[in-house]
Amino acid sequence: MFREAEKFNEWALAIRSTLTMLKTEDPKKAYALLPTQCRWLIYWGFKLQEKDLKAYMKVEKEQIDLLGTSALELYQHYSEHLKKAENHSTGTKARMTELLRFVYYYGHYLHPIFISAGKEDQTKEYLKLFFESYLKELVEYYNKARLDRFQVKWVLQLINQAKDLDLYLPDELASKFEAEVVIPPPESFEQIRSFLLQARNQLEKEETIQAFILAYQSLEIFLKKLCIRYGCNDKTLSVYDKKPFRTWGIAEYLNYMENSGISIKPISSLFRIFYEWRNSVQQKALEPNARLVKEVLAELDSLIGKYVKY
Repeated sequence: MFREAEKFNEWALAIRSTLTMLKTEDPKKAYALLPTQCRWLIYWGFKLQEKDLKAYMKVEKEQIDLLGTSALELYQHYSEHLKKAENHSTGTKARMTELLRFVYYYGHYLHPIFISAGKEDQTKEYLKLFFESYLKELVEYYNKARLDRFQVKWVLQLINQAKDLDLYLPDELASKFEAEVVIPPPESFEQIRSFLLQARNQLEKEETIQAFILAYQSLEIFLKKLCIRYGCNDKTLSVYDKKPFRTWGIAEYLNYMENSGISIKPISSLFRIFYEWRNSVQQKALEPNARLVKEVLAELDSLIGKYVKY
């Protein structure tokens, strides 16, 4: 068995044990363990996909079920902060402390788990309820310079996560925090456009392998730029194996985005296509057909166009 599969099974077993602990032993300890265990399961899921896509597909449903159950349990737990906030008057420090605790735990831990479990609609509904109830209050507190820079980042992360799911937030409120967003300049995306153009030229010449490689490189560069947009820099290390940002590949970019709660379902589907094709080339010496490459390029165009206007 691959090491990746062994580690995946190890963390799946740990989550099952912790979910049992919630009901029978020490709930406080279980709630503390569960977010980290879910992150490790997501990480080794990505590594297993990278190593052997077929092996991952056999355990994918187990991963989704475990993450989905964990997310619902954690939501009930983190929602206690909202209940505590309601015991305090609007604008008070005690009330804002509880709201910000919810913001931190939801954005850093819970939302990424919902996304990995394929429960975008569920987290979208929870975020809608939260922002309808508290966004205006958060902005008023921010306007009075009562939020430190870390708290501003927590709120901004949750706003980005909501907008990534196409959740409408009033611009006059959300824009107060969005001034903090790091957006790479448009010229930094020129290389993506160049690779996609080259890929199409290669496809016209029926050079499907070269076209597919260029498409893969386009996705890799795009993900790097997207990670920069969401806070990565030269000092950023990957969550688990502490690789410096400059050495990351697609698996690390996806893992960072997943842990930031960014919906990556369209990217994951492309990721699978690329690794399925790679395995076909390595094991069966098969070339991707022109129709597949054309579809991949169209998906890339659509995906990149959502974030980049070039």
